[in-house]
Amino acid sequence: MSPGNLFHYFPTKHTIIAAIVEEERQETAEIFRKLGEEEDLFAALLGFMDSVLELAGDPAYSSLALEIAAEAMRDERIGTLAATNDAELQSALVALLRNAASRNQIDRTLDAEGAARWIAAIIDGIFSRVAVDPGFKPKEEGVLLHRLLSRFLRTQD
Repeated sequence: MSPGNLFHYFPTKHTIIAAIVEEERQETAEIFRKLGEEEDLFAALLGFMDSVLELAGDPAYSSLALEIAAEAMRDERIGTLAATNDAELQSALVALLRNAASRNQIDRTLDAEGAARWIAAIIDGIFSRVAVDPGFKPKEEGVLLHRLLSRFLRTQD
């Protein structure tokens, strides 16, 4: 789509970014709604993280995610939208982790809020790593990410 045509639908850069952030919020909410219906919530979380690796491996998506993060630092309104998305992601992760713990699929003594914060930080870090390390291939990191999350979330007997 040409820039002129794009600005026919979205009058400013801010409205374009806000629309992208809102669409991401809705997609994430739907993903977690479906994840919550899964029998094995730990496996569902690993599948979600595989999806994150897949997205981070897409140069266009990864660049856009980092541009939006940068814009959130410059534009208070975009920052508020991004913070809302992050809070909703963490809330969804907390719910998923608590449900998984109640099913004995992860460590029942785990601090769900703290774990959700760290998982969100890992997600953010994946995109940052793509930006600064050309040798980092997200799609190839799934096995190690699964191991890291397993050791972090599973009961250590």
